[in-house]
Amino acid sequence: MKILFIPAPQEKQTFARTPLVYRALAKKHEVFGICSSNSFLSKIKAYNEAKKILKSQKIGLIFCEQPENAFIGAILATKFGKPLFFDSHGSVKLFSDSLGKNLFYRKMFGFFEKQACDIATAVTTVSETDKKELQKHSGNNKKFFVVPTWIDNGRIKKTAKKKAREALGFDTAKKHLLFFGSLDYAPNQGAVNFISEKLAPALESENCIIHICGSGKLRAKRAKNIAFHGFVQDIVSFINASDAVIAPIWKGVGILEKVLLPMACGKTVIATKLAKAGIPELQDNENALVAGSETDFAKKTIQFVEGKYDNEKIGKNAEELIKEKYAGTNEKKLLEIIEAAAK
Repeated sequence: MKILFIPAPQEKQTFARTPLVYRALAKKHEVFGICSSNSFLSKIKAYNEAKKILKSQKIGLIFCEQPENAFIGAILATKFGKPLFFDSHGSVKLFSDSLGKNLFYRKMFGFFEKQACDIATAVTTVSETDKKELQKHSGNNKKFFVVPTWIDNGRIKKTAKKKAREALGFDTAKKHLLFFGSLDYAPNQGAVNFISEKLAPALESENCIIHICGSGKLRAKRAKNIAFHGFVQDIVSFINASDAVIAPIWKGVGILEKVLLPMACGKTVIATKLAKAGIPELQDNENALVAGSETDFAKKTIQFVEGKYDNEKIGKNAEELIKEKYAGTNEKKLLEIIEAAAK
């Protein structure tokens, strides 16, 4: 089957949901990716490029992620009589409530989401909570499905921590913590601000370095115990070299890939209750460290660095959870729903 995919992922090899889905579809189908950034002109260009492909190719399905792209897909699906598949990363209402978005944003993106949910043959999202919100846009609840983000374990190359540190030039005598994610995303920027202003100073007396990896500009003040690496192509190598991954994310929706991926690598993740909302199987001091507040997060991080948690036990339990709940079965489920929607 030929599938029109909007938006084509900029980085096709990362573990984020969009490239993950793109690769899954490309294994079995011919995928035509359309680039679409946040600008209005980019959306017009994407629409025109998509029209050309729909006129020249026998497209069997239009696949879209995010409301603004799905709105484009809805127009095209109606115009060309093609089935639309909408993969939502999270409800606009829940996302807007979490980040305190203004009325204009809520109305505009809520409209895009409603049109997409109404016209789509099938809609997938990452959690039951998001699904319930999306179902309010349509009278047909049966076309909504939950497909959590998964981890492609076959793409993870685990190496011993010491070897990974030597390859990256890390000081093997120090503890190393890692945060990663796009710095252009508001919740990640908030996390970096917390790391710079509160966590790094709290760890100043510890023999510890906090590594930050991600595209975008580091706007926060960089403390002496923070190392900023920018975007890295192979984030798994940094995970392998780290003692733990920190994810002080307090706002947003959905499942955090920055939590799933290090867990799949057998690493302890220090996360927040937001992560538990997206990954309900998280248990504090069993398969992760889950903090209820910024103060609690800093306390747990200091205690971890000081060796007060069973790192090996938590990492092993985390890896087992990913294999059991967040591996290839979700990819298979998504492909089955997509193929059914195209019939």
